[in-house]
Amino acid sequence: MRRPVALLAPVLAVVAIGAGCLTVPDRSGGPPDLEPPPAWTAPAAAPPSTAIPGPLPGWLPEDAAPGLREAIEAALEHNHDLGAAAARLDAALAQARIAGAPLLPQVSAGTRANRQRMNFFGLPLPGAKGGVFPVTTTSWGLSLDVSWEADLWARVRAERLGARREAEAGAADLAGARLSLAAQVAKAWFARVAAARAEAIAREEQEVARATLDLVRRRYRGGLTDAAALHEAERALAEARAGVARAARARDAATRQLEILLGEYPAGKRVPEADLALELPPVPAGLPAGLVGRRPDLRALEARVAATDARLLAARRALYPRLSLTASGGTSTRAFRDLLDRDYEVWNLVTNLVQPLFQGGRLRGNVRVAEARVRELLHTWTSAALRAYGEVERALAAEATFRAERDHRVWAVREARAAEELAHDRYARGLVDVTVLLDARRRRFAAERALLTLDNDRLANRIDLWLALGGNAPAPSPSAEARR
Repeated sequence: MRRPVALLAPVLAVVAIGAGCLTVPDRSGGPPDLEPPPAWTAPAAAPPSTAIPGPLPGWLPEDAAPGLREAIEAALEHNHDLGAAAARLDAALAQARIAGAPLLPQVSAGTRANRQRMNFFGLPLPGAKGGVFPVTTTSWGLSLDVSWEADLWARVRAERLGARREAEAGAADLAGARLSLAAQVAKAWFARVAAARAEAIAREEQEVARATLDLVRRRYRGGLTDAAALHEAERALAEARAGVARAARARDAATRQLEILLGEYPAGKRVPEADLALELPPVPAGLPAGLVGRRPDLRALEARVAATDARLLAARRALYPRLSLTASGGTSTRAFRDLLDRDYEVWNLVTNLVQPLFQGGRLRGNVRVAEARVRELLHTWTSAALRAYGEVERALAAEATFRAERDHRVWAVREARAAEELAHDRYARGLVDVTVLLDARRRRFAAERALLTLDNDRLANRIDLWLALGGNAPAPSPSAEARR
C-alpha cells in the first residue's frame, strides 16, 4: 500500500497550499444598527450594577414566598415543555457533529466472496457434453476503501460553523426557556395566592351582606324600614354569594395552572403561601450595553445570524471547484487462505476535480436565498433588541409608579373602611337609607380588591423586570459533542 500513499502526497500538498480561509463577519456586541444608551432612561430604584442576582435574592425577599424556590427547581426538573426544548438542543448538537463529518476521510472495509459458473459453446474440449463446456470459478476479496473531499475553499468548514452556531442558538433557547419557566412559576405562584385572597375577601363580603340582611330584617319587623330596603339587602347577599362562587372558580383555575407548570397532575391541591404586600428591595438594573449578552433570546438571535453568515459563505464557495480523492486497496485471490498474502495485493486511486458549470441557477439561487436570510435575521435581531430594551424601560418606569399607586390605594382602603363604619352607625340610628350602607360596603370591598390586584401586578412587574434583564445566568455553551 505504499504506492498509493506516494501518489497521494503531491495532491495533499496542493490541497494544503490552496486551502481556503474561513472568514465570517463578527456579529458580537449586538445588532450593528443599534447603539444602546449609556444608562437606562427610566428611573431605576438603585444605581446601575452589572451584577444581576437570581430569581429570589435581591429581587424578592427570601421570606416573601416560602416554598417558591423549591417549586421553581421542581418545575425546571419536571416540566415537559422544558424537556422538549432540551431534546431540540440535543438534536442541534448531533446535527453540528454531522456537519463536520465530511472534513474527515470516509473509511469502509469489506470482504467479497464470488462463485460463478460460465458455459462455453462449440469448444472441442475433453469433457464437453453436447458442445457445452462448463467452468466454475471462485474468488475472494478483501478491501479497505477511503474517500475524502478536500475542503479547498472552506465550504465544508463553513457548513460546520453554521451548524455549531445553530447549536449555540439552541443552548440559548434552552436557557431562555428555563428563565421563562421560572418567571411563569413565580407569577403563577403569586396569582394563586392572590386568587385565594380574593376568595377570602368575597367570603367576608358574603358574611357582611348576611349580617346586613339580618339588621334590615330586624328593622323591617320593627316597622323602621320598608320592603324596598329588605329586597335591596337580599339582592346584595345574592350578589355576594355569586362573587364567592366566581372567586372560588378563579382560585381553582390558578391552582391547576400552577400544578401544570410544575409538571404535576392538575389536581387543584397546591396551596402556596406568599406575602403580596411585602416591601420590595431596590432594583439592580444593570447597564443597557450588557443586555444583549445576558438575554438568552438575543444571544440565540446573534448565534443564528452568525450561522446564516456561515451558510452564506458555504453557498458562495459551492460555486468553486470540488476536489475529491478516492483510494482503495486490498487483496483479490481465488483461494480463501491467500486473502492476507501481499502477493495478491490490488489497489486503486482516483482523483476527481469538478467545476460546476450549469445547474439551472440552483447554486446562485442558494446564494441569493442565504443573502436574503442574513438581511431578514439582522432586521429580526434589531427588532427583538428594541423590544428587549423597551421591556426593561417599561418595567423600570413602572416600579416608581407602582410605589406611588400603592400608597394611594392603602389610603383609599383606610378611608373606605372609615366611611363604612360611619354609614353602619348612621343606618343603625335610622339616619340614612340602607342603600347608603350597602354602597359604603361595596366601595370598601372594591378598594380592597383593587389593592390586592395592584400588589399582584407589582410582583408580576418585578418578575418581568428580572426576566427582561436576562435573569442571572448566561446562556450555556453547547456540549463538546458539537465540536467533534
